[in-house]
Parts: sequence; structure tokens; C-alpha cells
Amino acid sequence: MEGSQVIYDFVSLAIESGGWMKTDRAYIQNKLTDMTGVIVSSNNINQVSNMTAEELCQIIVDMAKDNKANEYQTEEDIDQLKQSIMELLMPPPSVVNAMFAKKFDRSPLEATNYLYWLNQINGYLSGGKETSYGIEFDAPMHGKCPLCFENEGTYEPGSAFLKKTRRFIRLNLNNDSWGYQLSPLEKDKEVGLFFPEEHTTLFMTNLLIDQMVQLVDLYTHYEIHYSQFNYFYGHSFLVGKRVNKDRQILCEYTLPFFKESKLAYDMEQANDVVIQTKRPQDIWLMINYIFSLTVSHKRGLYTMDFDYYLSKTETDYQMIVSIHDNASNKSRDNWLFTLELLKNELEIRY
Repeated sequence: MEGSQVIYDFVSLAIESGGWMKTDRAYIQNKLTDMTGVIVSSNNINQVSNMTAEELCQIIVDMAKDNKANEYQTEEDIDQLKQSIMELLMPPPSVVNAMFAKKFDRSPLEATNYLYWLNQINGYLSGGKETSYGIEFDAPMHGKCPLCFENEGTYEPGSAFLKKTRRFIRLNLNNDSWGYQLSPLEKDKEVGLFFPEEHTTLFMTNLLIDQMVQLVDLYTHYEIHYSQFNYFYGHSFLVGKRVNKDRQILCEYTLPFFKESKLAYDMEQANDVVIQTKRPQDIWLMINYIFSLTVSHKRGLYTMDFDYYLSKTETDYQMIVSIHDNASNKSRDNWLFTLELLKNELEIRY
């Protein structure tokens, strides 16, 4: 494909992304000419091809290496060039937030679909390491925090998160400033990360549950997951994934003092307790009630040994409390004992 055609196609994608207007075409083409040495001619320009932005970017990079070999010699030089090219596809943060808000007013699903599409075409979603627990969030051992607001648009060689194309959405939860972006470690499906602006570690508390409730109220198509292991440099985040209907369980039991809420548990797998309630303010109270059952037996439980998954059905909030795969054998034994006590509580009183 001719160099002019490649650049024309790439600029067309940049305009489609919403960060530029048609009148900006010559300006963007000239920026690419400066980077690559490719002179764009209006002759022989055909209809836009079906190539992806990443494919077009790679061709542009190859042309730049041929035309400006002295400038692009190292892998870091080439990666910097790729980042600069792909950044042309990403509108500035203010535009992304304005477009997201406009679409969110129509539908939260439409808004997250827009952000996912935008991250796909600009190559931010690069894929990651898959484990039995899902995508592994490996934090680099050095460098800048991948979540901090001030690092938006920062490029750091070798980082999956810190790219010039990184954009996030500003949120307000309980008057605290939060951000929402997509994880670059998932290329083929949408995984959202929610994180406070303050560089802080999140703990399972009533306040955090209130914030999780706000998130599922806003993003009803997401299940929000908290784990003590989800952090970078001590900066915690929550994970949002599309709700899996198979995980929405019909609960049949009730607990003392919580007659408007229901509960289910799994004695065979001994992993999960499911809480369903129309009263989100009861979730933290029910978790504490369950965890307190073993206190008199001196077999306490630690909230940090568990994962917490909150979603919203048409009628209820559902919280799944699941002991973490990395929990100690002692914690697992205490959890089994707790479930036995819980079973007796339900059978005796209700």
C-alpha cells in the first residue's frame, strides 16, 4: 500500500475517534510527515481500507525506519514513535470525559462501550498474563504509579499501563474523587478499574461498601470486585466486569435481625456466602455478623482473606463473599467452621 494511502487511512481513524475534525486532516498529516519523512500526496487516494489502527501504525513505523534510520535505532526509539503515532487517535482527557458523560446520560452501557472501542482502536489494550484467577495484575518493581491521576498520558518504556494513550474518566463517590479506566491487560474483553485519586490502600469497610454500592448503581452492568491484592505501589483499585447472570444466585435463607435480606452458602465447595438484600446498608452488618460467629470460639476471620463481589439485579443487591485462593489453611479451617455455625443458625431459628 502506498505511504500516502496509509497515512490517509490512519488520519481518517483519528478523525473518527472524535478528537479531531475534518478540517484538521492536513495538520495531522503534516505531523505524521514530520515523524516519518513520508510526503503525503492527494493523488491516488482510494477509499479507506479495512486495516486496523495497529496495522496501519506498524506500516507507518516501518516507513519511518526506512526514511529516518538515524532517528529510530533502538527499541525504545521505535516504541516512542509508536506511542506518538497512536496518541493521535486519542482525544484529550477533557474531550473523552465530555463524550463519556454525554453517552452515559443515554446509557451507562453505551458509555463504557465507547471507552472500550476508543481503547481498542488506539492500541491501549495490549493483553496480559492469564492465570487460574483471571488476568494477573503484576506491578512493575520500579517507576511511576500506573494509577495516579498526574501520570495520565505519561509514557514509561515497558509499562502496559503508562502510555501516551492512557485516559480515564473522573468520578465522584461519597464526595471523594475517583477514576475509571480500562485495564490494558485484557485485550478481548472489557475490564474496568476504579481507583481513588488519593494514593491510598483500600480496606473492606462500611465506607468501601457504600462506594461499591454507588458504582453498581451507576454501572448496573458491572460486577464490582474488591481484593486486598489489587493494588500498585499501595494504590488500590476495584475491578469491574460485565455481570455474569450465572453468578446471580437465588437465596432462600434468612438471618436473625435481617429479615428483609436473604443468604445462600456452599457447603460442598466451602468458598462462597451470598448475601441478597434490598437494603445495601445491611451488607456490611451481615458480613460482620457472619464473621463474628467464631469469635467466642477464638477462631476469628480476617476480612483481608476474602474477595468481595457486588452486583445489582433487577430487585436486589448481591454480595458474594469468597475466601481467597491464597488464604492460609488456618483461615480455611476457620471459614469451614463458620459455615457450620451459620448452617446451625439458619436451621435452628428459621
